[in-house]
Amino acid sequence: MQKAVKEIAIAANEIAKIANVGGAEVAGLIISVLAVNPRLTEEFTRKGPSALLTHNLCWENGCLTWYGPDGRIRSPQPPAPPR
Repeated sequence: MQKAVKEIAIAANEIAKIANVGGAEVAGLIISVLAVNPRLTEEFTRKGPSALLTHNLCWENGCLTWYGPDGRIRSPQPPAPPR
């Protein structure tokens, strides 16, 4: 587990530098995607961020909420039906 956390932090900082965004946001994205796809965690610790390249690394493929460009909180789950 500790190795996975360390690898996430390293990968997040590397990706953040390239994308010119914050490393904490990228780390959250990685965790969000790994939580939905736990089998990727072992592969991620072996290969690093390249393990995620074939799995769309985007907020919609994870389990955590995020801020959209309009400042509203978005969710990967479909909206609940009206009551």
